[in-house]
Amino acid sequence: MDIFRKRNIPVIFTDYPEHNVDISLFDRSKYNQIRQYGLSKSPLNIIHSSAIHYQGRFRKSKSMRLLNAFLDIFTSVGEYGDGKLYFNDIESNEFQAKSSEVIAVGLCIEIMSELFNINKNLIYLIEDVKKRCDFRFIKNSLEYIIESKGRKGSTTQAINDIFMKKQNYSSSFPKYGVISSLPRDGHCTSVNVIDPAFEPRRISREERIQKMLSYYSRLSYTTGFWRMGDLLSERALAIGKGAPLEQFDGKELEYDNIIKIGNAIEIRVGDFRSQVFFPKGDGFGFNLDLKGKLAFFAMEAKLIEILNTQNFSLLEDYSLLHFEDINVNDIFFSIGNDGSILAVAPTEVLDQYR
Repeated sequence: MDIFRKRNIPVIFTDYPEHNVDISLFDRSKYNQIRQYGLSKSPLNIIHSSAIHYQGRFRKSKSMRLLNAFLDIFTSVGEYGDGKLYFNDIESNEFQAKSSEVIAVGLCIEIMSELFNINKNLIYLIEDVKKRCDFRFIKNSLEYIIESKGRKGSTTQAINDIFMKKQNYSSSFPKYGVISSLPRDGHCTSVNVIDPAFEPRRISREERIQKMLSYYSRLSYTTGFWRMGDLLSERALAIGKGAPLEQFDGKELEYDNIIKIGNAIEIRVGDFRSQVFFPKGDGFGFNLDLKGKLAFFAMEAKLIEILNTQNFSLLEDYSLLHFEDINVNDIFFSIGNDGSILAVAPTEVLDQYR
């Protein structure tokens, strides 16, 4: 199978009586493009987003969470065919239900980021064991809620369920619903976007910074920079408890005193620089052997510099929008606008950078 080639995924925006889809928050150009032509993403892009945002069974283990997402989607992807996205029927019904949930989260994150023109570092999971597919995101200093659902059969009940929850729990259920149709019978994947009514919550700069530090703490662990992850987590916790931003703004992390107990790698492709740290032991970081290729997470070098210097203004403005996915020297990079990178590289090519 080919997980690197982009597939076309039709996206339907469905109006319901008294619940028309509010497009005022959408990037109008992206909305028109997606509505007319669909979403263009590779299975690797979907794995990338689901691995960072989906928690599932392994809420405490970043590497296991990524492995879970990677394997669930990797084994489910069908052949390229006509350029649309298909999933196969080789898994048992139990595993199909689980992989459908992971795939739906990845599709939801990709659609949200493009439609609302927001950085993925402003999308975060609702911290509730029962809400592993419910997310909050920030736009224009307002916080919205969105729910992801994935079904291999009919999506009617999933859509009705979102509206029913909204009626019963108006303060905690979604402004938008993203329902992925993931059939295993030869039909292609599609996505339905719906819009129950919702009153957003205003977010302060302190809370926005706190959530971004927490987000990049999780990403740092996944890319192997565990000391940076610890320091970012400590600062996010302190800000959440009321510490002023001035206490940390511009105060360097000085995380790199642990480089000697692992293997740091920088990969350059033209002006694009990415870094990953392979620490000794299996506690942090992620890499998965794929029959002579290695899948791993990395971060864009400029982002690491901003996180280390703790320049909060630069962090708020940071976005990696001008880079497309890269395929060079048989290394495939899925690049997120949050500065996260999911790469797959032949082991012998990667050894040249060690």
